[in-house]
Amino acid sequence: MLTVGELVSELGLKLVAGADDAGRGIRWVHISELEDPTPWLSGDELLLTTGIQLDTAARQRRFVRLLSDHGVAGLGLGTGFDHDSVPRAMVTEAEKRGLLNLRRTPEALAQLTTKSSRAVLTKLGILTKAEIDSRYHVKMERYIKDMLIELHTMGQVVDTMILPACYSYHGMLADAAAKAKTAGISSIPQVAAANEVGALIEQLRDRRVAMAKVIETAEHKHDDVEGCGRLLTSDGADRMAELRETCDALELMVGDEFWPLPKYREILFPV
Repeated sequence: MLTVGELVSELGLKLVAGADDAGRGIRWVHISELEDPTPWLSGDELLLTTGIQLDTAARQRRFVRLLSDHGVAGLGLGTGFDHDSVPRAMVTEAEKRGLLNLRRTPEALAQLTTKSSRAVLTKLGILTKAEIDSRYHVKMERYIKDMLIELHTMGQVVDTMILPACYSYHGMLADAAAKAKTAGISSIPQVAAANEVGALIEQLRDRRVAMAKVIETAEHKHDDVEGCGRLLTSDGADRMAELRETCDALELMVGDEFWPLPKYREILFPV
């Protein structure tokens, strides 16, 4: 029986929790988006999910507890859909209970094509080898398509909304500073603010270019589904996170009348 440790080593994966139980055997691979899939599990499965229903920390902890108490061998969470990364609550709970947690969608989907999964699925007549490969490629292609849509959309929002708004606000600060200097005012706080905003704008532009390079590379990997998936789930997701980090910093500085989108506080605390 293939063990968790052997699987991780074979696929070049990284455990985010449960390393001490890496010698545990995987009897079966099961896919589910149910909040409680345990009625359909008998133990020693590797469960794959995107966590579509796990939208709170309480639900995430409960999900891990249910799987652990039911004797599941490991959990693979596909990121890039409802979760950009593995939620901290799940990692903490999984680590506490020694449960394997695969972090990214391509890592989880790869379990469909492992030697042990193929053997079980074909032996029981559930899927043929061709059907296993077909399902894997269809799911990977859908993941790649979704990720590229997210990357392109984020780039367009930055180019057509965020950057123009930041340029306008930066220009207003610069104009106010110039007028204050002309008026002979000695203390001109707009200079420091303009410099800080300007530095963030430059960082945003640099990170936008870095994300564009990932998109270009991914779109040239038409014949390498696995390689494209790995690129998008690592470099693609990381570049989006960096770009969002800079946008979040600018959101806190740019005036409300300039910012083109609802700010977080307006979404959380509508007036």
